[in-house]
Amino acid sequence: MASCTACSWQVDLEDTFCARCGAPVIDPLIGIVVGERYRIVSRLGVGGMGAVYRAEHTMMRRDLAIKVLLPELSGRDEFARRFEREAESASRLGHPNIITVTDFGRMPDGSLFLAMEYLGGVSLTSVISEGPVPRPRALGIIRQILRALDHAHAAGVIHRDLKPDNIMLVERDGHHDVVKILDFGIAKVTEPLSGQQALTQAGVIFGTPEYLSPEQALGEVVDGRADLYAAGVILYEMLVGRRPFESDDKVKIISMHLSHAPPRMRDVNPTVDVPPALEQAVLQAMEKHREHRFATATAFLQALEDAELGSEPVAEQDAWATAPHDARTTAANAAAWLARTTGRLGDRRWRRAWTAMALVVGVAVTVAVFRKPRRFSAATHAAAPASVHATTARPPASAPSLGPEAMPPPLSRTAAEEEVDQLARTANEGSDLPRRLRAAAKLEEMGNRDRIDQVSLTILELKQARTCEQRKSYVEKLRAMGDPRALPALRGLHGLRLGRLVRVGGANTGCMKKELAAAIKTLESKS
Repeated sequence: MASCTACSWQVDLEDTFCARCGAPVIDPLIGIVVGERYRIVSRLGVGGMGAVYRAEHTMMRRDLAIKVLLPELSGRDEFARRFEREAESASRLGHPNIITVTDFGRMPDGSLFLAMEYLGGVSLTSVISEGPVPRPRALGIIRQILRALDHAHAAGVIHRDLKPDNIMLVERDGHHDVVKILDFGIAKVTEPLSGQQALTQAGVIFGTPEYLSPEQALGEVVDGRADLYAAGVILYEMLVGRRPFESDDKVKIISMHLSHAPPRMRDVNPTVDVPPALEQAVLQAMEKHREHRFATATAFLQALEDAELGSEPVAEQDAWATAPHDARTTAANAAAWLARTTGRLGDRRWRRAWTAMALVVGVAVTVAVFRKPRRFSAATHAAAPASVHATTARPPASAPSLGPEAMPPPLSRTAAEEEVDQLARTANEGSDLPRRLRAAAKLEEMGNRDRIDQVSLTILELKQARTCEQRKSYVEKLRAMGDPRALPALRGLHGLRLGRLVRVGGANTGCMKKELAAAIKTLESKS
């Protein structure tokens, strides 16, 4: 609270005019010197814990920002400690995508203040308010956010209030959209400095409802995966143009985070085109149970890279599609060899470079092979696969030439078919069970249940089940399917027997000995 300079009426700092006399409200801090070297120039905004001002260093003539704890909170120990905790959090962090805090102290009246770098840019909130953010721009922003979170989490700091209001986009060295994450005021420091008491307590809710992870809503102790949940909501909002859960009732929003599945992006905004793999990565970041989310920000980053590589622009795919068949085969083999040799390259540009190099090598090899006369023995030709005959066979000289009008039209694939194919690959490949289950559920919604490999999915569920009762249900399910492919997994539950009394490996099967034996017997009879 502050007083009107004309009539002494109590006014709020964010008020422009006095409600009693109509006089302009002048912030009493403007013009004073804080910490003997920071002159307050203007007020930038007022937040939940403090007001932020633009200031000038009296000796260095350099602009910076000063955050002052609100006067009404300065006398309350809890908020004073949290303000100090923000200074402690900042002292642990030194990352180009996190705002730099340079000083901390007290004003003459006892109020606490923080000095930090001044950012002349726009908030992510204002960018999203203009509509969906183009995919390349959105991915560029979220990558920086995740790198900053990875640094903070490694330093033992969890933000807990990540949202577009706390993300600024600035220009640095000619680069636009450089991310700066602000406001670690309610951050959780997992390892407090020596002699300090941890402020986080179970049962206390911190954060903003629209970006609140389920465990935060329940008042549970949180870890870095709460920040990843908020990052998933932010990416969803950037791609679609609105948040997945919206309501005027904050309590209802929290309830949605706890129990409602995020709507499909296409259902929320039919005008946006988000590849299924990218949408799957966003949804995995927003899983209700944190055990099903990405374990780290780095894992989230890798999933985004994989999703982007799976949705290359059409122009890049055309060059590959028009290459000769043999060249494409050779190039693909070369690219696979390079990938195995060099490992998983994190930079997409390097992967493209390797692929381009492999394509050039493949074309060169193909030209050399076709220029050299080839001799085939009758035995070799007879043993060649049908696909080879189809590829290398040439029409006899007397065969009539078929003009372009006689050729069948090229097959075209719709976006829906591409989405079904992508979902089928996700549902049937890999060991990420939550991701596969989500893809399978979407295939069923779209009427494509036949594209799901139910056996391999159930085997993965069996392998990752934690209790004997869960395993028992999957064993009975596999028996009912009657597919012998499940035999190795079922036999693996028994483990390897070394004599009568010794068994190596296996799992807890005490509750299902009869069911397991019956399932193995049934599938063996069908194999």
